[in-house]
Amino acid sequence: VVETTTTVAETTTTMTSPDASGSTQDAVVAGDSLTVTGKNWASRTAVNVVLRSDPVALGTVTTHKDGTFSETFTLPDDLAAGTHHVNLNGLDANGNMAHVSLEITVDAAPIATTTTAAVVTAPTLPPTGNGAGSSAMVAVLVLFGGALLVSAARRPVRND
Repeated sequence: VVETTTTVAETTTTMTSPDASGSTQDAVVAGDSLTVTGKNWASRTAVNVVLRSDPVALGTVTTHKDGTFSETFTLPDDLAAGTHHVNLNGLDANGNMAHVSLEITVDAAPIATTTTAAVVTAPTLPPTGNGAGSSAMVAVLVLFGGALLVSAARRPVRND
């Protein structure tokens, strides 16, 4: 019997978990856009994106060859204010099922205000008599006529 010793080189496998990040905004409002980016996912595979409290499928994104992605999703208009989670499900770079959860804060939507302005127009009176231009003309003629009369009265009379 011959004994043989085999030395096997020790190998190390590095497991890299997928990573994702949300929008750079501090908080979002219902109906706003949310950009989600990810890395360390399996190459060219689908990652499902679901918004939770009440599950709402935001969509599916396909990773690039290097396992990264960046996608913008529109949040529901009726999303309640508060803390919510965006869950991402797909395959990690090693082909294993992976789940990543992002926490987002949804602010209350600004209250829309409506301003109503009342425009009041003074009632118009029906026209009577002459317009202001005619009255001014009559006044000028009366003054001119009066001036002629005064001038004629002061003139000496000639007897020939």
